[in-house]
Amino acid sequence: MGSKSLVFLIVPLFLAPACTSISVYQTAKTLPKGNTQAGLGLGVGKFNNKAKLVDFDADIAAISGDIWLRRGLTDKVDAGLKLSIPGSITTDLRLGLLNEDKGDRFSVATGLGFIYTNGSSETGNRKDKTKIWDVLIPLYLSKDLGKTTTVYFVPRYVQRSTKNTRETAGQTTEEKFSDPMIGLGGGMMFNLGNKRDKHIAFEYNRVFDPNEANHYNSQGGVGLSFEF
Repeated sequence: MGSKSLVFLIVPLFLAPACTSISVYQTAKTLPKGNTQAGLGLGVGKFNNKAKLVDFDADIAAISGDIWLRRGLTDKVDAGLKLSIPGSITTDLRLGLLNEDKGDRFSVATGLGFIYTNGSSETGNRKDKTKIWDVLIPLYLSKDLGKTTTVYFVPRYVQRSTKNTRETAGQTTEEKFSDPMIGLGGGMMFNLGNKRDKHIAFEYNRVFDPNEANHYNSQGGVGLSFEF
């Protein structure tokens, strides 16, 4: 692939409207102590933000690129940091409760995560900005189907805080919301290599406001990761 072709692939990721990345690309198995995981993901989704400002750009379809690192802090606790282009940063801590590699019938984990999203758009002399803070409590559930395949589900509770700001001719208008949301989703992961430490995951996730049907995120994607 030539350098020009690579530019045409990468540039749209930076120019697309920002939306919150809700990708997971993780089973319920935490990383062993001292192990690191690095990964790349590509997702396609739709984002409908909450806004009451007239003509606010709240309905967005976007392509997102993810890059992440995870580190095993103990054999039952790992932590991760994910950068999503455009506009979203995720950090989380995960606690393993059950693990098939330790003899359990299923793998189960929980944790605590935080997502920050920052996006803007400009039309004439009007500039709209959105900042979103998500605090999430996920539950990871997974089951190995043989050595190479794992299915996983990740329901989650999300407390979302949204701030929309409009600047027009020197005047600023703000609106703020705080909403409980529910996330459902999961996928299938293929574990490759002699140590099963290389992974390809295909998944779909949706986070929605049970009180407002037009306030949601949906995202499908593929992720590649390896451990070292």
